[in-house]
Amino acid sequence: MRVLELYAGIGGMHIAFKGSTVKHEVVAAVEINDVATDVYKYNFPNTLTLNRVIEQFLLSPLQFGIPNCRLRFYLLARLRSSSWNSNFKMGQSESIDMRPPVDAPMLPGCQCTSCSGVISHIEHTDDNFTEYIQFCRPISEFVLVPSDSPKELYFLDEKCLQRYFRVLDIVRSCDKKTRCFTKGYSKRLEGTGSVFQTSMENEICVNYRLNHKQRVDKFSLEIFQSMLTSEKITNYYEANKEDEQAVLQYAKLLKLRFFHSREVANMMCFPKSFDFPEHITEKQRLRLLGNSVNILVVSHLIYWVFGT
Repeated sequence: MRVLELYAGIGGMHIAFKGSTVKHEVVAAVEINDVATDVYKYNFPNTLTLNRVIEQFLLSPLQFGIPNCRLRFYLLARLRSSSWNSNFKMGQSESIDMRPPVDAPMLPGCQCTSCSGVISHIEHTDDNFTEYIQFCRPISEFVLVPSDSPKELYFLDEKCLQRYFRVLDIVRSCDKKTRCFTKGYSKRLEGTGSVFQTSMENEICVNYRLNHKQRVDKFSLEIFQSMLTSEKITNYYEANKEDEQAVLQYAKLLKLRFFHSREVANMMCFPKSFDFPEHITEKQRLRLLGNSVNILVVSHLIYWVFGT
């Protein structure tokens, strides 16, 4: 049996294999702790030891100014003897870093919030990355303009609104955060990504008055005349959920649609030159994007490790 020791430590597994009497050969041992590696080498000088520099991150595009929460775990590793001469000092901590390192080198030509330094003062954040959202670009910079809008924009029909309106994450063009788009986006409605509100606030207010000749109650008037947020939409639903028709009429006024695959690709920082073959359907494109990575975040990670 050929054995590769990962997280070899001081050689406990190596000794255990010897004690097992099973015929084996330890071909290499990998450990990130320098002190543990010294102990291992002292006891097993004939075994190849690979000391790798490893860094762990939990990062979201929101931390780079992109209005999309796609929290992912990233594990970076390189040989300590690597010829790459990066300015970023890796392997300083065994913990998982939950923010872009302040000493990381700037990605050439990048003007994101991490490179510009506007978020360097943020040391801690909540699970929603609230402290970063104010520095993100608005969704309007990532959605298609009407003249470029394709025919296959999917608006939510009445059946979807009746069944799922309560659980939708509704965002507007001025908002600075969308939920993570998964491979189930447009196929399932709960927990797969945000939906886009295409009606403007003043348009909704006028339409609501036209459709409701009776006097509008104070709560509803406040809802429709103010900036609509997911919280206010939820409050309206909770106040009127017993009246299904009222909720449905309100939901229809919002003119909700799924984000197009090009818009999702934009928020995942794919270049405009990136495209899909014509035979790939819209739903297939969304599914494939849901399994992909955010280009800007990963570009930074690669540069931190291998950039010179």
